Amino acid sequence: MIDDTQVQSLAISWIDGYGAASFTVAAKSSPDDFMLKPQEFYEMPDGLWYPHGRVLWTDGHAESISDFNHYAGLSIIELMSSTQRRVRVEARKAGVTRLRAYQIGRYVSTSARGFHRSRIEGDFLMHPRREWQTERANWSKSNAGEFQRVEELLDKMRKSHELMIAALTSRS
Repeated sequence: MIDDTQVQSLAISWIDGYGAASFTVAAKSSPDDFMLKPQEFYEMPDGLWYPHGRVLWTDGHAESISDFNHYAGLSIIELMSSTQRRVRVEARKAGVTRLRAYQIGRYVSTSARGFHRSRIEGDFLMHPRREWQTERANWSKSNAGEFQRVEELLDKMRKSHELMIAALTSRS
């Protein structure tokens, strides 16, 4: 666990019993909710840091992802983070409260959880936004065809996001 904000619910019950007092703690999660070590964090346009690893759990074993999948994943999180931030700004311009703007922005948020820098403790590798964007740009120069596929995907997402932004901020 990175931060206690990841706890979604707690179930606590008292059971009268005999013998020594004790308690049991159990943590459950979905396979989609964890990342293998080493975890790294990447700064995104909304100012939060998102975990993104280069190793995934696949069919019962760890598997390294390609540079294409790494940079495509980062680019998608970047776009989602940017879109969420823009929705909040547009909603505030439309006159909604700050809380309501946040709530509307959740409709276009990524499933990845972002963390404030101060909430990340430990020896995690941290990648400031400009640093990883420079690495992505260097990769794209030597992998233009692959990066073109990423850009095509992002263009489709941007068009969809424009429609979502218009719809979400007009109903605020």
